[in-house]
Amino acid sequence: MKYFTCFLVAVAMVFFTSCNKEIVEMTYEKGEFSIVLDSSFKEKDAGGVYAYYISKEYLVVCDKESFEDLPAEYADFSEDKYAEVVCAINEKSVDCIKKSGDVVYLEYTNKAEKKEYYYNSFIKKGKSAFYIITFTAEIEEDNSPYNSQFISWFNTVSVE
Repeated sequence: MKYFTCFLVAVAMVFFTSCNKEIVEMTYEKGEFSIVLDSSFKEKDAGGVYAYYISKEYLVVCDKESFEDLPAEYADFSEDKYAEVVCAINEKSVDCIKKSGDVVYLEYTNKAEKKEYYYNSFIKKGKSAFYIITFTAEIEEDNSPYNSQFISWFNTVSVE
């Protein structure tokens, strides 16, 4: 009986560990844009955005604003200056512009589908475009863990 119990425990352990999908870091690429997220994210097609990744808890959206499609002077703008443009276009106060070291982002909340969400929209300048990478999660009483995670993910972004 003792061996049978051990056998059942061993089989159960193999079954449960093999059924659990391990979450690992993965690099997601779209053209010249790449980001390292975890394997819980799935890439989806969404009209009007350059790249779109979704998990059970988070949404990551990348908008690409080509210098060819923007007024000529925008190509000379810094990420800080372009963040001001993004605020103006989206009717946000420049008070939502934040910095963490060299990282420039907009921090705000908004309601959608009867829920309130927390957003960080990061600005990254490439050779031929600005990229706006927006991270979203359902709002919490303390959003600082989200902010830390979003900055960590943003620091993995690479553009040409």
